[in-house]
Amino acid sequence: MWQTVMGIFEQTSQLAVLLSIAGVSFVVLLIWFILGSVVGTDHDVSHDNDHAGLDHGIEGDGPTVSIFSPRIFLVFTLVFGSAGSIACLMGYKGLIPSVWGIVSGLAAGALAYWALSLLYKQQGNSLISIQDAVGKTASVTTGIDVDKFGEVEVNIAGNNRTYMAVSKTKRDLPRGSQVKVVQNTGNCLVVEAVAVV
Repeated sequence: MWQTVMGIFEQTSQLAVLLSIAGVSFVVLLIWFILGSVVGTDHDVSHDNDHAGLDHGIEGDGPTVSIFSPRIFLVFTLVFGSAGSIACLMGYKGLIPSVWGIVSGLAAGALAYWALSLLYKQQGNSLISIQDAVGKTASVTTGIDVDKFGEVEVNIAGNNRTYMAVSKTKRDLPRGSQVKVVQNTGNCLVVEAVAVV
C-alpha cells in the first residue's frame, strides 16, 4: 500500500511540475505577444564598422531570429511541459514523460524557429550601410583640407546621409564640390574629386 501511495505521489508531483512549466511558459508567451509591440521587445542588430580592414560578416542584412531566442525557448518549455503532462496522464512514469516532452519540445522549437525565420525574411529591410556609399557621387558639405577630415552628403537609396570623409588625392576639396566615394574605412569615407566636363 505504501508503494501505491508513493507511486501516486511521484506521478502527481511529476505532473504538477510539468503542468507548472507549461503554465508559466504559456503566461509569459501570452504577455510577450500582448505587450511585445508596446515595450519594444523586437530588435534588429546592425554592425557595419570595419576595424582596420577586418570584416566581421555582420552587415545588418535585416532582422533575424536566433535558435536561442526567448520565444523559441518559451515554445520549447510550453510544449515540453504539455507533452510531458499528457504522458503522465496516460499513465507513463519516470523518464518517459520527460523524453516525450524533450522530443516534442525540440520539434515545436524547430517549427517555431522555421516559422519565425520565414516571417522575418518577409519583412522589409531599410537598413543602410556605410558600404553602400562606395561608388556613389557625393557633395562636400564641410570642406576637406589636405590631411584633414571634412563631411560629404551622399544619396543612398533615396536617403541623404552625411559622413566624415578624407581626400584620396592630396588636394583641398571645397564646400559644394562633387566627389566620388572610392573607399570605406569603417566610419570614414575616402573621396576623390569628380572631373568637371
